[in-house]
Amino acid sequence: MSAATAMAGDVPGAAPQTGPLAQPSIGTFVRLRWAITIATLRRSVWQLVGFIITAIVGTGCIVGALIGGIALGVQSDPLVGVVLRIAMPIAGAFAILLAVLIQLMIVGENSTMTPDNFAIYGIGDRRLTTGLVAAGLAGPAALTFLLCLLAFTPAYARFGAAAVIASVASTFAVIVTAMLCSKAMLSLFGVIVRSQAGKNLFYVVMMVVIILLAEAPGMTMATLDTAGAAIDVRHMVRAADVVGWTPLGAPFMLPFDVADGAWGAFTAHLLIVVAACAVCWWLTMWSLRYARTHNAAVSGGKAEKGLGMFARTSDSPSGAVAARLLCMLRRDPRQSVMFVMPLLVVLIFAFMGRRVGDWYVWVGMIVSCTMFALNAANGLGYDGRGFAMDVICGTPAIDDRRGRARAYMLVATVSIVVLFAISMACSGFWRTPSGWLLGLTLGVCGWSWTLATIGVAEAMNPVFLYPTPSLEKPFSTPQGRGAAQMFIPLLQMLLFVAVMIPTIGIVIGLAFGGALDRWYPVLIPVALANGAGVLWLGTWLGAKLLERRKLKVLATLDGFAALQQ
Repeated sequence: MSAATAMAGDVPGAAPQTGPLAQPSIGTFVRLRWAITIATLRRSVWQLVGFIITAIVGTGCIVGALIGGIALGVQSDPLVGVVLRIAMPIAGAFAILLAVLIQLMIVGENSTMTPDNFAIYGIGDRRLTTGLVAAGLAGPAALTFLLCLLAFTPAYARFGAAAVIASVASTFAVIVTAMLCSKAMLSLFGVIVRSQAGKNLFYVVMMVVIILLAEAPGMTMATLDTAGAAIDVRHMVRAADVVGWTPLGAPFMLPFDVADGAWGAFTAHLLIVVAACAVCWWLTMWSLRYARTHNAAVSGGKAEKGLGMFARTSDSPSGAVAARLLCMLRRDPRQSVMFVMPLLVVLIFAFMGRRVGDWYVWVGMIVSCTMFALNAANGLGYDGRGFAMDVICGTPAIDDRRGRARAYMLVATVSIVVLFAISMACSGFWRTPSGWLLGLTLGVCGWSWTLATIGVAEAMNPVFLYPTPSLEKPFSTPQGRGAAQMFIPLLQMLLFVAVMIPTIGIVIGLAFGGALDRWYPVLIPVALANGAGVLWLGTWLGAKLLERRKLKVLATLDGFAALQQ
């Protein structure tokens, strides 16, 4: 048993805590939560600006919820009440689920209010869990959502005063349920996913799930008939009732139960909420005690036999750079997830193509081809202090650029071949020779676009760097340089499009001339020349810039590393 566990107040047989080891009150955690927030705002101007902008947006959401609630509450159309009864449990449960998943993606807690940071103070598990939950409920995000839901309560006025009162109780039940579910999932994450490899896989899977959930409404609409399929309201009401009997949907059903006078259903829904909160509370407590009484798992890394990737690349400086980058891409979830997203995009476009047309999947492939170089455009930022090894070894800048370009070209080419096969199968182009020719043209254009974006990335990343998340929290937002984190990726995307203007110009010219359907194969050599030319030019220009800015880049990366701590 660890020393922290022996100091905890709820350990059987432990002496009463007195003096500096006395158990803090719940209010102490809440005050600490706000003290940390205020101190952060005082220390960073960008944090203060971001907080002000967030506060303005939050205030707008609260005002919008109030206006919407009043507007719905005065409506006399019965259909409004039916829509409200359908939308609240389905949309509410979906919002809670998405919030919990996003919390998991960013490891939901900030750098200070985590159980690990309180281990040395000997705070009992029960008191620590209660305090952290209370601190979360008193945080800016929870208070904003609470006020939004409270402002929306006038929407239930059409159901009677009792329903409005029940909606107020429902609001608090929603916030508490969401917070406890989030804490329970975060705690279980820390217990179940112990190794770094497991965390990396978890992050990638969670990103895939979040993307699919975000696209679920559009994909659902794509299943409707293009002529306009009528949605059976009875089926929607039945679906809302089913969701209402789940732990995430039950809190939203309380006002409707009161409005219907269904006190049995009201009691059952309330018991579901209480049971869900109790289970989440128990899971949080169990996970905290388990983490305190068990040693942390080792990294679980798998030893590589021989030289690994270095044996598969050329014996040259550029080959060593390419091998190092490929090893990092395989182990870095911040970047590896970007090679999963193109596959998701193509599959989503293929699914939505059932409504638009079989050709729609190729739009998804072309869009995906611009995504492979997004990480490469900030490749030095992802390298961090590891780039110092290249500088110390005296690696020529041109070899660094060539090695990086080679690694990204290898990964992107293999991925595009897979996307091409999926697009051919989903579009049905494989059935005819003309379909093969059109598919080959689109595939070559997409691959050439990827080559061009890699060239742009190699020219950009020695100059335009921005902070990246740490490996411990791959999808969190690092502090500082918020403007750069938003502006530079936008600039990258604009340049990705701009460098393909020659190919795009040929497409537009053929389309206006009415010859695109006959002369589209001419795009194959045009796109290849465009992509290869931009790749060569970007690699050469990037080498020149990197040679001049090596020491400046090292100093910048050192500052970024400080932001991750």
